[in-house]
Amino acid sequence: MKDIEAEWTDFFNRVFTEAKRMILEQYQLEKDGSGPPETQAIREVAANLPCPLRIAEIRIDTERHKHIRDAVCQIIRYDFSKLGITPQTVEYCGVVDARDSKELRKLLTRKFDLKETWFDDFNKDFRTTSWYDDEVGFYIQFPLYSIKDNFTSFVSDFLAFPFESLTEKTRRKVGEHVDWSSKFNLTPDPILPMSEITRMDGTLSAFLPFSEGAGIEKLQEGICNIQLIPSVP
Repeated sequence: MKDIEAEWTDFFNRVFTEAKRMILEQYQLEKDGSGPPETQAIREVAANLPCPLRIAEIRIDTERHKHIRDAVCQIIRYDFSKLGITPQTVEYCGVVDARDSKELRKLLTRKFDLKETWFDDFNKDFRTTSWYDDEVGFYIQFPLYSIKDNFTSFVSDFLAFPFESLTEKTRRKVGEHVDWSSKFNLTPDPILPMSEITRMDGTLSAFLPFSEGAGIEKLQEGICNIQLIPSVP
């Protein structure tokens, strides 16, 4: 068992290393280390990987379940409540046959915290591929293939699902609490009279009769507070 856990620990260390490389490449900062708070937050979350996890293997009848690529697939439980804890720990929970519903239920409800209703839905046809409990902070992933034999696909799926769920709360928090106008000293655009607008673009003079009074000013008021931060090209 220890040898198997060591193999899986090495595998997931490679997964997290590659995932972090891809995240840091996608979410880049300026040369001075500055950048949008969301980008900084996502990079910080990535830097705190790995996390403790549990893994089990499920034997699948691929003739019966043709949507599943390999005869042995893995189910992984990530404990996102303990990000940044080192060294990386992987608990291997063994192999179970999907046809043995009793043993599969015991494994997934006891070791993976899968709710009974979640298990019943999963056990119907093995099409559900993820579960997430935001309050407890764990994510369960069931790729429809052997992750050892499909390293690149698995890294991409990790970024698209578990990591995306992990960072979703961070994105919401950043978006809700950052005062962008204060942070970047953004000020509303001035409200211009139609005569000034037509001076800058004579082709608009034809619209002058339709824009007299406060009409054009009201239109400007609706958009004058929409500003772009300096890093936007």
